[in-house]
Amino acid sequence: MTAVPDLYYDGGEIDVLWDNHDQAIEWYVNYMGCEVQRKEQWKPDPRALKGRMSHLGLWYVA
Repeated sequence: MTAVPDLYYDGGEIDVLWDNHDQAIEWYVNYMGCEVQRKEQWKPDPRALKGRMSHLGLWYVA
């Protein structure tokens, strides 16, 4: 059996479809031990209809 290496997440982006945003955040909280640090509603581009961002902070999984 191969050991899973430690995971260091540096705070980059994880893109998900709009409809999956809440489920993705819930997954990271439940399975990766993340905590939502901040939530924002903004449009990343004037052509976008909607935009969201949930900041999970920096985290380490051993």
